[in-house]
Amino acid sequence: MSQAWTSSPSLGGGRSPSGDCYGRVWYFQDITERKRAEDKLYQSQERYILTTQAAKVGVWEWNQQIGGRRFFSKMDASLLHTLLE
Repeated sequence: MSQAWTSSPSLGGGRSPSGDCYGRVWYFQDITERKRAEDKLYQSQERYILTTQAAKVGVWEWNQQIGGRRFFSKMDASLLHTLLE
């Protein structure tokens, strides 16, 4: 059995002078594919995290445009500095 996801926001209706609600518009949007993609991304991130932790490696990114570095896992900073020289 597959699961379907929907988003169902409502658009406000109006009110009569006496305060009675006289209308509301509901619409439903199938967001199943988006939810499946989010789930696959989450699973991929979990595998990535577990793999880097098990291998005891650090991961970093170097942005050439700004010359900055970002670290995604713990790594000995002195070792990294030696590797980058």
